[in-house]
Amino acid sequence: MTIRILRSLKEIDKKDYQPFEQQNYPFCDYDFLDSLEVAACLGERTGFDPHYLVFDHKGRPMAFAIAYLRHNSYGEYVFDFAFADAYHRHGLPYYPKITLAIPFTPATHPKILFHPELTNLERIKALEEIVAALKSISASSIHYLFSEAGNPFAESGGSFIERYSLQFHWRQNGYQSFSDYLAALKGKKRRSVTKDRLTLAEQGIEISVMSGNAIPPDAGLRFYPFYLKTIEKKQGFSYLTFDFFKQVFSRMPERILYIEAKRKDELVGASLSFYKGSYLFGRYAGTKEGFPGLHFELCYYQLIEFAIKNGLEKIEAGAQGPHKHARGFEAELLKSYHFFHEQAFHEAIRSFIFEEKNELIRSYIELTQHSAFKKINQLTLPLPFNPP
Repeated sequence: MTIRILRSLKEIDKKDYQPFEQQNYPFCDYDFLDSLEVAACLGERTGFDPHYLVFDHKGRPMAFAIAYLRHNSYGEYVFDFAFADAYHRHGLPYYPKITLAIPFTPATHPKILFHPELTNLERIKALEEIVAALKSISASSIHYLFSEAGNPFAESGGSFIERYSLQFHWRQNGYQSFSDYLAALKGKKRRSVTKDRLTLAEQGIEISVMSGNAIPPDAGLRFYPFYLKTIEKKQGFSYLTFDFFKQVFSRMPERILYIEAKRKDELVGASLSFYKGSYLFGRYAGTKEGFPGLHFELCYYQLIEFAIKNGLEKIEAGAQGPHKHARGFEAELLKSYHFFHEQAFHEAIRSFIFEEKNELIRSYIELTQHSAFKKINQLTLPLPFNPP
């Protein structure tokens, strides 16, 4: 049994990696991760240096950790700038750190992947070796972001701090049509969605929903200006390059939901989402000015229609989201896990995160009690918390 650190995905054959790909998670696919690397979205420009860990057993790759050596905290969406500032004020370096995440992608996904042939005992052993290897890398801390349900990392020795973040996800609730979804909403929310869609119809907006072979060959060229427009509007940083969009449209069209909006043959908006198994992930979108409601159509309503039609269970629409909540995306508490080598900081941050959890719990309860739906889902919370 050995652990290797790969500085590039090219150091593992695609056929050896494919057993690690996950049923419901497109961002674990080799083609997605490799597209980030090939298209120069990683490295010095963004501060994501690949440090993939491979667990070899009997000469074969049997576990794989999606990890990066980070030189900043941008593009993660679980914010730790306050932790970095505290380190620096005490004369200690916070960077580099180790982050297990899908770069620029605030979506739940496994980042430690196991070969399906591994037994439960072998998985435990592989996880122990991977955690030990992560702790041996010269870095201030380790961060496992946007954990999937049932993440074994949570039980890895008990030394990792569990942290919450809040997102808004849509879930299938027996809907057979978009009308069923509308009927489940409270009257004011239902009228708001209906008004959004009527406004677009009155403006003569035509929507095209495409996936697989129906996606046009020049989709990357058509979509990229809308991505840049959104980045400019939010005064953000363009982590993704034009070549990245060319890569994913070309390499994984069967994982893509691409939606365009036109008015009198002019392209006025577009969105790019990814799906696999029973999950759909809304990711990137942009619109021209002067089309009220178009963002909601491209990012929410069309995704809901697609999910219902194709029997999907869940839509994750990214970070932020009170506007999502008003349209039937319900609050969910997501988990991440953190370890700090400096023991004093580890304990201080544990206390901070405990207080942060309580605040998020209160927000979650309030949001759930003010659901957009007529019937409020029952709260299922791991309460009460024990003090750190």
